[in-house]
Amino acid sequence: MSDRDNPFGPPPPDDPFGGPPETDPFGNKAAGDDPFSAPSQGATTPNEPWRGPAPPHDPFSEPPRTSPGRAEGAIPALVLGILGIVFCPLCGPFAWFLGRKAEGLVDASGGTLSGRGEATAGKILGIIACVLMVLGVIALIALIAVGSSIETSSTFESGFGSDGGGSSSDVQVD
Repeated sequence: MSDRDNPFGPPPPDDPFGGPPETDPFGNKAAGDDPFSAPSQGATTPNEPWRGPAPPHDPFSEPPRTSPGRAEGAIPALVLGILGIVFCPLCGPFAWFLGRKAEGLVDASGGTLSGRGEATAGKILGIIACVLMVLGVIALIALIAVGSSIETSSTFESGFGSDGGGSSSDVQVD
């Protein structure tokens, strides 16, 4: 393409940016070299001492585990704790037991197992469910006791059944 074919006109007389650098700051090569070519034998890159050989990779092998395994019983403790609070307080003692067991497994693993948060939450929910269950049993016993005493006292106070009185024929009208 010649200057006459250029729709923007001829190039400016001097380069406003100062021209290309004489050396590449990263590879110490001449600026005219191909930037995508491999470095020459004498040139070293800054990261070369830290590079090791590429690890062998089998595409059909199982990928490495990125997180430690979860302690057995941590999730069931959490689920039973939630069920114990919401639906069935009888699940509370099981959640308490499983949560305590899972916490012990996490502590004994030395950091190789996770799930301590779930286990602790399940244990606490299990304790709360047990307390609610005990309070419910106490309230049920109290209601039965109060209900039976009210029924007994109302029968004797009304006069029915003790002397046969209280019928409408005993009422005198003047």
